[in-house]
Amino acid sequence: MGHLLLTGIAKHEEEIARRLFQPDTLSRYGIRTLSSEERAYNPFSYHRGSVWPHDNAIIALGLERMGRSDLAREIADRIFSAAKLMPERELPELYSGLDELVPVPRANSPQAWSAASVFALITASLGMEAGNELKISPAEGVELTIRGVQFRRRKYLIRTNGGASVEPL
Repeated sequence: MGHLLLTGIAKHEEEIARRLFQPDTLSRYGIRTLSSEERAYNPFSYHRGSVWPHDNAIIALGLERMGRSDLAREIADRIFSAAKLMPERELPELYSGLDELVPVPRANSPQAWSAASVFALITASLGMEAGNELKISPAEGVELTIRGVQFRRRKYLIRTNGGASVEPL
């Protein structure tokens, strides 16, 4: 249901956001694919309770779209916390939906869409918009320096640390 937030087609976005952040759907390392209170819940199953970084990135982008940068940042923090514990800091396609990080043995790692989720999570955390110019509106507490972001054939330096700036390089 979190994917609906990015599309803008859901009538009850705030209710969906609240539901995703309940303890039975939100694990220490991201939002599960199924509530831990469901009978079918299995934290090691592909679609019955595991955590997929790319799904969480889609949710984070949707939360940012609806103005909930605080929740987008929370998801990013959880996924990045998981990445720090992974060998080589690589995100697999999924990991268990437990509150301790346990890999799913058959999960592909590294995984391209999980690697791409890092960029989507940074985009959501920065509130980055690319229109005629590159704009950022970072979530509170986001501290990043990113050099060499390319937009419209120009490279930029993005800094956030109690403020925000986008500077041409």
